[in-house]
Amino acid sequence: MAHVVLVLAVLPLAINCMLIAYDCNQSRLNLTSISLVTTPSCLDESRNVTVTKERVTITQTTLFRTVKYRRCLITAHNSAFRCGKVIDTAHQNSIFSDIVQVSEEECNDIIHKGRYRYSLGGNTVDITINHQFTMTAFVSRGYIRQGSCEPGTPFTRDGVFYDRPVVNTELHIRYSEGEGLVDLEENVVRIEGKSCNFQSGKCFDADLGYVFWEIPKPDCSGEDPKSLIYEGNAELVLEGNGNRYIQVTHSGYDFQILIRNETLYLCGILTWHTEHPRLYVTFLNKDQPSLNLRYPVKSQEVSMLNYINSKIVSSFRDVGGCFVAVFLGFALYRCLICMLICFVFLRLVRPSVGFFLSVSVCLVYAVASLVLVVCLVACRPVLVSAGVVGVDCYSVMFVEMGDRRIFLGLRSLFLIVVVFNLVFFVYLIA
Repeated sequence: MAHVVLVLAVLPLAINCMLIAYDCNQSRLNLTSISLVTTPSCLDESRNVTVTKERVTITQTTLFRTVKYRRCLITAHNSAFRCGKVIDTAHQNSIFSDIVQVSEEECNDIIHKGRYRYSLGGNTVDITINHQFTMTAFVSRGYIRQGSCEPGTPFTRDGVFYDRPVVNTELHIRYSEGEGLVDLEENVVRIEGKSCNFQSGKCFDADLGYVFWEIPKPDCSGEDPKSLIYEGNAELVLEGNGNRYIQVTHSGYDFQILIRNETLYLCGILTWHTEHPRLYVTFLNKDQPSLNLRYPVKSQEVSMLNYINSKIVSSFRDVGGCFVAVFLGFALYRCLICMLICFVFLRLVRPSVGFFLSVSVCLVYAVASLVLVVCLVACRPVLVSAGVVGVDCYSVMFVEMGDRRIFLGLRSLFLIVVVFNLVFFVYLIA
């Protein structure tokens, strides 16, 4: 700014002095343009999808299974009296009932051998069982012979002491066999409406009695058992981004499952995790035998909700894929337009700096957002004679170079050839 003020101060005193200006209007210029814009490559990013036919086995973590159980309930209804030396009398709380504890071996003998040995207070009674419900009566403590009693061993029950007791017992024996449903996720087995801890192998319930079952040994699927859902042909869909899907059409419904990169071995065969935490996919060769899985899938594990969810997921993915394809198409078109605009402005700046600058001034905001170009021009220094400076003109002045009268930009000292509106160039150089 100080330089410009100095020029304005000298000019009125020396109208005919010579000034050094820079002529950038020659036919040939050393011009270098440096573009700060990275033009996009505009690659077509459309989904590259390949589909192959595969033989697969789809399994899931077993959620439910059945186990065979045995249960035995023995109830003893007792009536006790005191066998006196002179006279017999009733005991306090003389009538009471007990559930007799039964071991697994005793329950097996009741069910499979039809016999049970009852022993309490010194008396042992062998009972033959012919039906699922058997009732029998006997003297379980003490003896009664020919109208006379002999007391048994004294005992205490619920805080009551029974001395010189004689106890008559009516025994009710019930047993049954069946299958219980095991919920592996909750670790419970449900038997006749009751729930027990599955891993314990046995439990007691006042209604069922003593219940026993075998804990199944793991098969080839390991401690975390698997159930077979589907085995057959499927489509392996491989997208360009690396995602893999298994698509299965079964019973008129489409299943589409995303395969994750995490693996495990199922029956010695490499198996892939999926987007579902309990669903697994195993790829089988054509001559490879099926997986040896003992546990078929239960009705509680597969419902219509699974099919509907799968179909909704598949539909959403199809719609999402269409949106992605449309978006990629617009993105490619936008990229090509942007690149074309960049190339147009770059071509404008190379042949004519002045013309580019004049255009960019009119489109200063649009151009600034699209193109950043630094131009280096080697302009020839020339001597010019100062002319008269207008009173209202502070940006340019008339100078003479030979027989030509042209404008000189006071800030840049560039010579300006008048091509069109002078006011436009005054604004440009300012």
